[in-house]
Amino acid sequence: MKVGDLVTYKHGSDKTQGIVLYVQKQYINSGKPERARVHWSKPFFSYEELDDYLDWVDDLEIISENR
Repeated sequence: MKVGDLVTYKHGSDKTQGIVLYVQKQYINSGKPERARVHWSKPFFSYEELDDYLDWVDDLEIISENR
């Protein structure tokens, strides 16, 4: 998963889509990213309230990769 990828939740019923703004690893050089900051088309929360909210990468499905 990379910045700019279009994603959705793997187990969501409404298939809301979002763009990955940044990804985060647990440790530097620790392999694949574990968390992602996503800007959702239908926000679940106010972004002002949860400015640091991150989704688990394993819960997300890539719809289209930004190449």
